[in-house]
Amino acid sequence: MFLKKVQALHDYVKFHYERGDYDDAPLKADKAVFYSNNSLHADDYQLGYLQAKDDYYRHRHYHCYPQFVFVRINRIVNHRMHEVVNFIAGYNDFKKRHPL
Repeated sequence: MFLKKVQALHDYVKFHYERGDYDDAPLKADKAVFYSNNSLHADDYQLGYLQAKDDYYRHRHYHCYPQFVFVRINRIVNHRMHEVVNFIAGYNDFKKRHPL
């Protein structure tokens, strides 16, 4: 029961994130075009890396994604959240290479 709710939440967030619903209004169209063109060719790690790059150049700040927490949760749910873990790994790798 709990795992189904976590999976449903993951699917909901991923769907709206890829649509650009969590970004500023003027950037939504750009994000939607970017993700629709690149999501077929990029894996989750690359998408995280590109999101961090976008945050760095547009906003000059990064989001805090606790990778350790998601790795633990991923193990608990039998690796069903690997997409989130890979996205966060890509995001955090860009942060390490480009500190503010």
